[in-house]
Amino acid sequence: MKRMKVFALILAVFLAALAAGCSSGNQSGNTSNGTSPGNTNGNLINLGYAAKSGDWIYYSNTGDNYKLYKIKADGTGKAELSDDKSMHINVVGDWIYYLNYSDLAEGHIAKMYKMKTDGTSRIKLSDDGVTYLNVIGNQVYYVKFSDSSKLFMMKADGTGINSISLGEASEEFIELLSIADGYAYYNAYAEDKAPVLYKVKTDGTGKTKLMDVSSSVINVVGDWIYFVERYSAADESGETAVFGKLYKMKADGTGKTVLLEQEASDINVAGDWIYYGNYSENKGYAELYKIKTDGTGNTKLADDRVAYINVAGDWIYYQNDGAGGKLYRIKMDGSGRAAVD
Repeated sequence: MKRMKVFALILAVFLAALAAGCSSGNQSGNTSNGTSPGNTNGNLINLGYAAKSGDWIYYSNTGDNYKLYKIKADGTGKAELSDDKSMHINVVGDWIYYLNYSDLAEGHIAKMYKMKTDGTSRIKLSDDGVTYLNVIGNQVYYVKFSDSSKLFMMKADGTGINSISLGEASEEFIELLSIADGYAYYNAYAEDKAPVLYKVKTDGTGKTKLMDVSSSVINVVGDWIYFVERYSAADESGETAVFGKLYKMKADGTGKTVLLEQEASDINVAGDWIYYGNYSENKGYAELYKIKTDGTGNTKLADDRVAYINVAGDWIYYQNDGAGGKLYRIKMDGSGRAAVD
C-alpha cells in the first residue's frame, strides 16, 4: 500500500500544482492583538489554507492558483485579496500573515508576508524560507528551513528575531510545530533516528519529551494532544507514512488512549469532534469522517478523496484530490457539500 504526504511531498505537489476550540463565532479568537491566535493549530498543521476572523473566512483558493480570498461566513462578499499563492494563513486584528509560495527562498521554501485584511499594505517580513507559521498576538513563531529547520520567533512587525533554544540536541531538526498555551509542541529528529514528540515553553525553558513514537499530525486542544501515530518511518515504497491509529494523550505525556484503530490522517479537532481522513485500503485513499473526542460516534461525511482538513466557522474545508485538488467545503453534519469557486 502506497502512503502519501509528508512535508517534502506536500511541498512538491503544491509547487507542481502551481479553520479548534469551537464551531462558530470567532473561531481563531483573533479580535484583538494580545495573545489571540491567528488560526487554530488544527488548521495550521493541515497547511492552514482557511482561517475565520469575525464574520469573515480567509482562504487559499486551490481552484484559482492558490490565490488569497475572503468571504463572509454566510457566503456573501467574496473578494480576491492577493495573487500570492498563500498557505499557513493567520489573521490577527487587521492583519493577515501567510506563507507566500509565489516568492520562494533557497530550497523552494516560501517566504513570510503580511497584509491588511482588505488586501492593502502587503509587506514581506523575512527573506528566510519558513515552514509551520504560527501567529499568537504580537508574536510570530515559525520553523526556519534555511537554518537546519530550527525554531524561531519574531515580533509581528518583523523585528526582534530570535531562535528558541531547544537545549543540547542542536543537531535536531523540527518536522511539525503547534503553539498552544505558551508551549511549542514539535516533532524533532536527528540523522538516522526516528522523530520524537517534544514540548518546550516559548521562552526556551522546560523542554520535555512526550513520547518516542513519531506522529504525522498533532492537534493541541486544552489539556489534550490528539495525534496520528506513524507505525514506521517509511513504507515499502520508501515514502514516510502519514496514516496510522488515532490517539489522544494529556499535554504532560500521560494517559495515552487509542480513539480509532483504523488508519487516520489530516485530523482537525473542533469542539467535541475530530474531523479526519479515514483511509480505505480497498479504495487506496482517505474519505472524510468525524468522530467524537471520546472515540464514539464515528460517522462518514463524504466519499471524496480528502486531504488537509481545515475548519472555519460551521464549515469544513478540504482539498478534494478526486477533483484535481480543488477546494471543497461541507457543513459539519455532512450537508451543503460544494466546490469553492
